[in-house]
Amino acid sequence: MVLKLAKTSFLSSARVSLKVSYEDRNGRRDTSSAVVELDKKGPEYFDNTGIRKGVLLSRYARSSRTG
Repeated sequence: MVLKLAKTSFLSSARVSLKVSYEDRNGRRDTSSAVVELDKKGPEYFDNTGIRKGVLLSRYARSSRTG
């Protein structure tokens, strides 16, 4: 799952609260939440190659729509 956050202010860093709820294939419901500090300073960094691939696919899809 890839999330794209809209810029809501001109601050250099922000605190974002994310919450997800889901149901697995066995019908079990669960939720998870996290508070993330976003820092706009420095180059892009992604925790792993799966995240990098998701960002790449998202950017590719966006560029192919606007072309």
